[in-house]
Order: sequence, then C-alpha cells, then structure tokens
Amino acid sequence: MSENHCFSYICDLEFIKKTETNQINIKTNSEETLHDRVVITSGVWSNDLLKHIGDKVPLEAERGYHLVNPELKNIVKRPISWQERGTYFTPMSDGLRTGGIVEFGALNETKNERVLNFLNRALKEVFPSADLPQKTWVGFRPSVPDSLPVIGQSPKNPYIYYNFGHQHIGWSLGGISGKLVAQLICANNTDIDLSPYSVKRFKL
Repeated sequence: MSENHCFSYICDLEFIKKTETNQINIKTNSEETLHDRVVITSGVWSNDLLKHIGDKVPLEAERGYHLVNPELKNIVKRPISWQERGTYFTPMSDGLRTGGIVEFGALNETKNERVLNFLNRALKEVFPSADLPQKTWVGFRPSVPDSLPVIGQSPKNPYIYYNFGHQHIGWSLGGISGKLVAQLICANNTDIDLSPYSVKRFKL
C-alpha cells in the first residue's frame, strides 16, 4: 500500500470493532468488511488506527531527508559517508543521493529548508561541481522512545495484531517480524519471546 493510499484509508476510517462472532468489522466511508484477523502494519500512521482500538503508543514521525543530483550520477561507485556531518552519499540510477539528518516533526510533507541547506552545503564541500539538487525528499520513520518495534497482539482485542515502529530499519526487520506475527496467528507460538515488544510496555 502506498503512503498516499495508507493516509487516505486512515482518514476515511469510521471504526474497527469486534463482532459477536469474534470477527473484526472495519468500516470506512466507502466500504465495510469482515476479517478473522487483522494486522496493523501502517508505520507511523499506525497510531491513527490504534485510536479506534483503544491502545496507545508514544509513536512519532522521525523525518529523514535526501537530495538527488543527476549530474553526479557516476561520480562514485559505492556509498560513502562523512561521519562528522552524519551525511551519506549513495549512487542511484537517477543520480547521487545525499542523505542524513533526522528530526522529530509533524506528519506532513513540508520540508525543513534548514536541513536541506545543510545537506546541500555538505554535498558541495565533498563534490564542488554539484549543482542545486534536482529533487528533494522527506520521509517518515515510525519511532518510539525505547527504539523497539511494537509486535504482538492487542490487549484490547486478541484478534488484532501489531507490527510497526521499526524506525530506520523496517526493510531489514520486516521479514523476521512478519514471520513472528504469522507464527503467533497460526500457532500461538513464536521463535522468540515477544513480551519485550508488546504494546503493554507503554503505561499511557
């Protein structure tokens, strides 16, 4: 599901509730569906879904930035970093990507120009021939204070499962955490103890 579709779906959501037959009824502005099990895996948008369930997580958007410079497409052959500036330069198919810097901020696409200017200055110091970036981007990482993902059943509804909050490494941890949730649903037994990742660790 794309970010736009995910955001639209959450905005249109009217309720998520358990029926008398222990199914999950999900109703949006456009449709109403029944499910035996539901897994919430909506990244930083997950909190908007949890409001309909009754669970609370101190989940925030950790905003990451990057620039793309097509004219530097072949200037390096592998990713490099400037550790003192926390900046990374990665060759991509559409140019050189300059990434780095994160901030906790609003869940919208308004970019912080000070961050973009910082990245551009770092880029120019390493690659003086760089033009102004042709493309800029900001993304939202789902982050919680203890840096652990939320994985497991909802204490409010045992037919709803959570799998979000992986921060910077969702692509890396998505496979194993997805396997753990599948084990929990299908066998009620997992390869590791999931209690440290339970939503119940938050006393809100």
